Amino acid sequence: MYNPTQKKSLLIGIDPDTEASGWAVVNLNDRTIHLDTMPFLRVLDQLNFFEVLCSLHELRGEKVCAYRFVLEDIWSTAHNWHASPKDNHRVVAKKGYSLGRCAMVGELLRDAIQAKDFPLICQKPLLKHWRGAGGKVSHSEILGVCRRHNLTLPKSKQARTNQEERDALLLAIHHIATPTKLFDK
Repeated sequence: MYNPTQKKSLLIGIDPDTEASGWAVVNLNDRTIHLDTMPFLRVLDQLNFFEVLCSLHELRGEKVCAYRFVLEDIWSTAHNWHASPKDNHRVVAKKGYSLGRCAMVGELLRDAIQAKDFPLICQKPLLKHWRGAGGKVSHSEILGVCRRHNLTLPKSKQARTNQEERDALLLAIHHIATPTKLFDK
């Protein structure tokens, strides 16, 4: 039964990218997941919405949000560089430019989350040990991870998820056992 005063423990995983960032919200109370892929400005809108929502609950005297954001730290990592010995100087320059833009999106999101005083974990990129292309997690593998953690994907995402959504979800799941009390507001 839904209890509106029940404290909601939320994990919000964000996989920053230049075109569209992955966004995953895991509700630890009912073990449901919300997945989305959104451009930078829409992520900022989500942060603003979340801030207003939490403020409303605080004004009512309700303690309903125990939450934390998990953002992939791509700006302080050198091992995300995927240059090949076969790449010419133009290809290397293009890869460096793209990586720099992606890192900038991550830093801007980090700054926006910190400016709102949200609890934040900056997570180094997780190991790519999955069976998908480039060691990335595949849809079937993310379904198995969700089953192991007793998490429920929405019906709209049962048949297909994109890589950004899966990466954001893995970031959130990676911190599923991090004590929420450390992040209670």
